[in-house]
Amino acid sequence: MSTTSVSPPPIEPGKERPPSLLERNYLLVCVSQGLGYSSNMMLTPLLPLYLVGQGFTESFAGIVLGVFNVVSFSTRPLMGRLVDAGHLRGVMTLTGALLGLASYAYFLPNAALLFLIRAVHGLGWSGLNGGGGAWVALIAPPQGRVGPLTPAAFGSGTPISVD
Repeated sequence: MSTTSVSPPPIEPGKERPPSLLERNYLLVCVSQGLGYSSNMMLTPLLPLYLVGQGFTESFAGIVLGVFNVVSFSTRPLMGRLVDAGHLRGVMTLTGALLGLASYAYFLPNAALLFLIRAVHGLGWSGLNGGGGAWVALIAPPQGRVGPLTPAAFGSGTPISVD
């Protein structure tokens, strides 16, 4: 038996190397999706327990959780229109800023402010869901756009399955 290493065929002069997904932008999208989902999946079961532990009723905790969902679902069409209009970078920048702001704002000990924090978090969440998949479709090679979506979806689906 001989041991030979397999190397890619040489590139002919004048031809470009086929695009690779293992580039900075694709990896950043996968990481941002994974971290976004991880943070939300850790917060969702703990927030009601924390609120009840602070003396609030279970109904109050449910309403606080509901604010996130109402804002998230109602603003997804807006985020989709912004992405379709070519403002993908702006949507993802806004998303990162809103999710980061909301993450730190949870430390503020104010029940009324918690509704605003959940609304900001929901707005950021709608951008994460609207912009992440669009970004992958934008940077994926044109000859196969379905394959790249699988690792990006895996990055968001793993925290859900672990939760």
